[in-house]
Amino acid sequence: MTFPDAQRPDAALQAIIADIDLVPPDEAADFVRAEVQRRARILRTFTSHAPDADEVSAQLDEVDVNRVIQLVGTARTALRMIAAAIVELSVTARGIADTVHWMELRPVGKTGAPPHLGIDIAYIIAYRALTREQRWLLHTLSVWAPPPATLSREHTLAVARQSAALLEMPITEDDFDRLVALAFVDLADLSVDAGAIIRSPSTYRRVAIDPYVRYIAGSGLETWQTGEGTLPEEIAHLSPAEITLATFTNWAVSFAAVIAGPTLPTVDAVAESADAEKDDDDSPGLTPDPALEALTDEEAWVALEPEAPHVLLAADFARQMRAPEQVYHLCRLLVPLLRRVDSPAARGVLRPLLETGLICARASAAVNETLLLATQLADVALDDGDFLRALTFADEALRAALAKKDMRAIGFATRRVAALAIRAGDSERALTAARQAVALARSNGTQDEMNESIALLAAASRMPKSP
Repeated sequence: MTFPDAQRPDAALQAIIADIDLVPPDEAADFVRAEVQRRARILRTFTSHAPDADEVSAQLDEVDVNRVIQLVGTARTALRMIAAAIVELSVTARGIADTVHWMELRPVGKTGAPPHLGIDIAYIIAYRALTREQRWLLHTLSVWAPPPATLSREHTLAVARQSAALLEMPITEDDFDRLVALAFVDLADLSVDAGAIIRSPSTYRRVAIDPYVRYIAGSGLETWQTGEGTLPEEIAHLSPAEITLATFTNWAVSFAAVIAGPTLPTVDAVAESADAEKDDDDSPGLTPDPALEALTDEEAWVALEPEAPHVLLAADFARQMRAPEQVYHLCRLLVPLLRRVDSPAARGVLRPLLETGLICARASAAVNETLLLATQLADVALDDGDFLRALTFADEALRAALAKKDMRAIGFATRRVAALAIRAGDSERALTAARQAVALARSNGTQDEMNESIALLAAASRMPKSP
């Protein structure tokens, strides 16, 4: 296990450390006692051997809470993890001190050391109690979108199980519960009213992970050792982190296919691979809960919204891994739904998804995808009332249509550029495009296209000249 070096110039890490939440020093002891008692009460609901109130009080007296605070400081996350370790692992102040000595640190509370060191101490105490499977599950949580995004228990388990299967490690729900019990993650279930339209627990049963804990877990994934000859030959060249990222992006495509519903084309190499793995009894599948199929648009958005940060991150991972087809597939599946929902929140997902797709299309000189994605981004900009941005994307779509040498696409794109230039107040561009549209319609267009082109030329001709 390695920990981030807070001295290195990592802006992301420094920002995370700066935002660590601290409990006021005069409230820290009461916070630990209350957290221990709360966790003991929860434990009593699961086992008859859990300590009662008197036993918890006696245990707290033995622990020496004030000494604990001197050792780990007052970072809220550190204190919550230490409280969990007291209940679940019967850890004492002496045990914490031994860990501090082993880690070659000084007590955080005494020296005024950075608060993240207290989280390091609490993390390693709990981490030593985890099985190999539970450690892998914890590390895989780091590939999901950072807080404030929450994580679906079912979806994160699906990705962890699928990736762990390649390492011959079975992961169960009990492993997830162990992470919750030791405060690596916290329950963050979405509220479900009596009239709620949420149809699957995969939507609302969720957890949250502290940003700094996520950062540590990510470092563990990067340094994970698979062992000689552990991986199948076809993926032996991949690192554990790459395997997890690939599994995560496959999950995103599978999830999008279910959310989009059965009427849309959802089969490509990725989906076929996922189906094949699902049919293999020895390999857990990635397909989300079938209860999410055939949703209304409103229901689909309720299921999609909490996963949107993860889907966007998966698209970006696919771009980085040079897997543009996965990004295009996400766009094909989700763009129609997001357009129909047509809310600011939905457009907040639609826009970056299309932009990621267009970046992929540009990088691979994929003309068809560039034409489609640039056209769709022009639509989004038009919805936002940003005519200059819409015109920029329409111009790019026109260039793609010209490269494709599709006369109908060229004619449509040219008329659109003319119309958007008129709305953007660019008279020179509008007049040029309208004249081109008339010429194209005269050569290859229909009468309706000719009429539209003439109307655009007339409108462009009446515009005052651009300054």
